[in-house]
This record gives sequence, structure tokens and C-alpha cells, in this order.
Amino acid sequence: MMQRRERENTHQDDESEFILKEMIKLIRRMCFMLELSPITSCTALYYFHYYCLKFVEHEEYDITLIACACVFLACKTEEQVRRVRDVINCMRKALNPESEPLELWHDELFNLKDCVIGYESVMMRCLKFRLTINHPFKYILGYCKALQGFNFKAENYFVQFCFQLAHKAYDTTCCVKYNCYELATSMIFLAAQLLDIKELVPSENELASQNCEKPQWFTVFNVDHRTILEITSQVREVV
Repeated sequence: MMQRRERENTHQDDESEFILKEMIKLIRRMCFMLELSPITSCTALYYFHYYCLKFVEHEEYDITLIACACVFLACKTEEQVRRVRDVINCMRKALNPESEPLELWHDELFNLKDCVIGYESVMMRCLKFRLTINHPFKYILGYCKALQGFNFKAENYFVQFCFQLAHKAYDTTCCVKYNCYELATSMIFLAAQLLDIKELVPSENELASQNCEKPQWFTVFNVDHRTILEITSQVREVV
């Protein structure tokens, strides 16, 4: 009996994880179709992850319309305002490429508008009306400049790669669970690992060393190696 329950719980967890991944893909497709900036896309994904992690009653709601409301709200927050009708039609097109746009007088459009605006209110209450999100991109830029003090000059390609990894980090819950400076530092570390930049990736002996005269570069940014490993292991799964 216990084994059966465990199998059922595992199946439910796998199904929930699959649905969440599909919703993340939906949000990204919608942002692309609406020609939104990467920052707006990240804000929408942050809202969605925050809702799924913090709002325990989310099973009562339509997760697809919650994703739509996240995009609609992010557009307002980042001042890339889009009409609710356009957001809804993009959602329908992303879910079913053969669907036709709903006309202004269509009953389904009125119903979906009411739902999306209602879910937008739910989302704002869930976020406690703290809609402005601090993203890691400006930290990455500043930290890469600061790395010159560790005998490493961050070329433009390296900074851009860090930005790309940070953008992918929003496919995970790291964007909600960790501070933006921790995300920024971890994406620099991951970029250095993937590009095999040895100046920024200490060996195990160096990490084990208690020599305080030469601290590791990431400790200067108040981030420990364990936190970096926790974040990079999750981001590696989506890169």
C-alpha cells in the first residue's frame, strides 16, 4: 500500500513538473510573439515561479491563464504595455498555431479578459504588490569589470554569455530562491566553467586552502562556493 502511494505521488510530481515546464515554454513563446524585451520576459517568469512556490492554493486556478496574467502584468511593470486582447490571442496562438485571433465582439474573448484581469489581481496580491524585480544583469556587468582586480579581463563575448546563462536561469526557481547578486556571481562562475577559464574556476586544493591572503573572487561578492554549486547545478539542467 505504501509503495503504491509513493508511486502515485511520484507520478503526480512528474506530471506537475512537466506542466510547469510547458508553462515556462508558453511564457517564453508569448514574450517572443509580443516582441517583449528579455527583461520583461524574465519578470514574467519570476512572477510565475513566485506564484507556484508561494501561493499554496494555486491548484484551484487555471495555470495557463495564470501564465498569461504573468505576461500581461510584466508588460505593465516594465512599461511595455500590450492590450489584454493581444496577450490572450498570443496565448491561444502559442498553444494552438492554427487558432484564429478572437474578434472584439467574441464571447470567449470577454470571458478570457475577465479571467486574465482577475488572475492579474491574484498575482499582485500574491506578490504583495512588490512588482518591481531586481534582476542580476546589472550585477553581472559590474562584477565582470571588478574581476580585473583578479587578473582577468572580461571580454564582451564572456559578458554576453553570462547574460544568456542568467536568462536561462529564469527557467528554474533559482530566480526566486536566491538573491540577484548570488545569481550573477553563479552565472559568471558557470560561464567560466563552460568556457574553461581557469583563472575563475579554483581547484579543489585552492578551495580547501585556508590562505586568507588571497580570497577567492566570488567571496568578495559575499557568495560562498556551496551556494554557487547549488545554483549552477540547477541551471546546467536547462542550458
